Amino acid sequence: MNLEPCRERMAHMSSWIDGALEAGTLFFNAKGKPAMLEPPAAPVVDTHAHLSMAAPKDASPDERRAAAAEWLARAWLAGVTWVVCIVDASEDGRDARAFLSWLSETEDAAQREIDVALSAGLVPAFPHEPLRVGLSAGVHPYGAAELEGCLDSLKTLLASPRVVALGECGLDYHCELPHEVQRAAFVRQLELAKEFGLPLELHVRDEVGDAFYEAHREALEIVTAADAASLGIDLHCYTLGPEPMEGWLALGAKVAFGGAMTFKRSDEIRDAAAACPADALLTETDSPYMAPEPLRGRTCEPAFTLATADLLAEVRGEFLGEPRRAPFEAAWRNAHALFDPKP
Repeated sequence: MNLEPCRERMAHMSSWIDGALEAGTLFFNAKGKPAMLEPPAAPVVDTHAHLSMAAPKDASPDERRAAAAEWLARAWLAGVTWVVCIVDASEDGRDARAFLSWLSETEDAAQREIDVALSAGLVPAFPHEPLRVGLSAGVHPYGAAELEGCLDSLKTLLASPRVVALGECGLDYHCELPHEVQRAAFVRQLELAKEFGLPLELHVRDEVGDAFYEAHREALEIVTAADAASLGIDLHCYTLGPEPMEGWLALGAKVAFGGAMTFKRSDEIRDAAAACPADALLTETDSPYMAPEPLRGRTCEPAFTLATADLLAEVRGEFLGEPRRAPFEAAWRNAHALFDPKP
């Protein structure tokens, strides 16, 4: 029996585990220096992560699996015990069955890494919370023109028992794709969400400098006209101030705050985070993008949700007088209410 592949896998696992044990933290800044983050006050959910992007585009499926498994293991140890993986049927989910198989194998590999980490002496934030990996499948506005060609793949993904939402879908007026093409694809996906009974992961982005928030206004009109708000909404990657958020809140949407909220010039987003009702708060990363302070400059990963959740608690404590635990608990409850509702 050839034990070399097993030895190589164990060496890979131990490299980041040994580093964490030596530094006394799972987090390192862009210069490789240890970053000490406060322990989470309650389990944390990353409601939006692109696990298939954990490795470069030219990486093999095995390399992507290894990188994503490390992400998941580190997240669980840090207290980010539930990760919603985003898959785009026009890109990484074109072969739906292959992707679903890859994701299951990735979760299994993450559990093996967790077992090694525990054996080595790393202490998880919430040892009694299992690692959960959900799935949200859709077609991003960038791929709107390709929707009809990948509907079969999308429906296969949406039929998976792992699926918790449809998306990300919506409108992105920052890109050059014609607005009418984006709107048509958005309406079609709202129909699918209703067919499958799934909440929505919405991507809505205005053109740079648009003071009238055209994409947000039109997306809101489309969701309202489709009578889709009752499905539940995650307004992903919210990066505006309080005012554009109000219409979505009136529809009962939940608002996901990510790494952009932590940037030095993001006062407007922090104002929105303070103004957002507690029962609408969500946390996310949008990994591998927009790593939060103090980890900015690193490739973002689900464990980094902890840094955003901590600042969310700080902001709401300063402006609203909420105890640190309150936003953590609210975001956890809200994710369950949206993605895991109980009858």
